[in-house]
Amino acid sequence: MASMYDIVRPSLNFNFRKSLILPPRVSFTRSGTADYKDEIGATITAPANTPRLGKHNSNANLPQGLVLGTGEVASLNDVSWLSTTAGTVLWVGALNSVATTSILWGITDGVANSNYIRMRIDSATAGRLRLMASVATVVQFTSDVMNPIAVDTRYMIATSWSGTTFRTVINDQIQATSTSADGVPVSLASVAIGSPITGISGAVMDGVVERFTYWPFAMGLTQLRALTVPG
Repeated sequence: MASMYDIVRPSLNFNFRKSLILPPRVSFTRSGTADYKDEIGATITAPANTPRLGKHNSNANLPQGLVLGTGEVASLNDVSWLSTTAGTVLWVGALNSVATTSILWGITDGVANSNYIRMRIDSATAGRLRLMASVATVVQFTSDVMNPIAVDTRYMIATSWSGTTFRTVINDQIQATSTSADGVPVSLASVAIGSPITGISGAVMDGVVERFTYWPFAMGLTQLRALTVPG
């Protein structure tokens, strides 16, 4: 049986676990050095502004991929792949900690508190994962999609949006639907991968991103479930 990746071609597909490469169009910054482990468990020190692609430096339970922690920023400022009216994001990864305001992903217009879609842990409750959308500085909804989200656990989180409806499915089990009265945020231009950027506040996630994939249309519930079957 063909997978969802074979059936529907995404317009953005970063498979960090498989490639262990940061695509050239993804911007990455970190002021100092940081450690991670390679595929055989040897410790590697990444120079400043160099991403860590491998295993988490202190948690062997996490999968391989883009390792993120305090002070690291991974973002994309290329809108050629992005639909202005609809979309579906698949984030696959695992967390080493569930600190408040930790960002899994976000898409923004680059203006603080203006237009954005954001998947982030709540600012008051560690482990409460929430989806939020804002249109022209007006927050449309703040929805709990998982509470609590656990550490050392691989999650496949798919979120779609079109019109006024946002849907999220996690590991083919957790399902959440949210409504944006003013529709989809406009002028979206930048993507945050596991870290805050201009227009999206919060903290860098502590963990590993395996995959970040985007399709320029909204998948339905059946497709979202197919995307998130653990395996």
